[in-house]
Amino acid sequence: MSYINREYWDQFYKNTKGLSDASTFSEYILTRIKNQQSQIIVVDLGCGTGKDSFNFVKNGFETIGVDGSEEVTKINKSKVKTMSVANIDFYCIDLSDRVKVTTLMKSFNESAKVSRKKILFYTRFFLHAIPEQVEDILLENIHVNIDVPFLLASEFRTKEDADLDKIYDNHYRRYIDTDELLRKVLNLGFSVQSFTKGRGLSVYKNEDPYLARVIVEKQ
Repeated sequence: MSYINREYWDQFYKNTKGLSDASTFSEYILTRIKNQQSQIIVVDLGCGTGKDSFNFVKNGFETIGVDGSEEVTKINKSKVKTMSVANIDFYCIDLSDRVKVTTLMKSFNESAKVSRKKILFYTRFFLHAIPEQVEDILLENIHVNIDVPFLLASEFRTKEDADLDKIYDNHYRRYIDTDELLRKVLNLGFSVQSFTKGRGLSVYKNEDPYLARVIVEKQ
């Protein structure tokens, strides 16, 4: 099992120039972790162009961006050098590979222990871009291998968005049933800190998707 449309995303990122504005979701999360820069490592899973990763580090948070695209990882690493940004790094990891994800999560856990920080796993527009089997690999690995306190903050398209107009409609998407996802995280022993869904959360040009925002935690 591997990423769907890997070639599509490599080409997409190759044609995406410059840093776009940080998302409204990253700004929303920043309001919730204000003044906790010394306490949190941000792990941006499916970071894409890194716009939110760079927003977190700009606001003082140690940040790690992870993506399955070698193309965008090279681009993001070059941005780090060009911008002379400290306290941020990017890794290309196939998050559908259970062995690699296990190694990755263990390394995050050890780093958090050494620095005495908790982890914020951040995913925006990522869960709906991967098959449910990959989602399960991530959630189960976090459950098994992370024993420091953590938050998991996600914004994603829901089943209510399936028939709405899209600007980019030529690649794989999975429209998530939020009831099923919430049951899944609760069964793993995570607690739901906040949950909301609807339109108006991330308007882009003439597209107003139906999204969910979920924050779960484990102390």
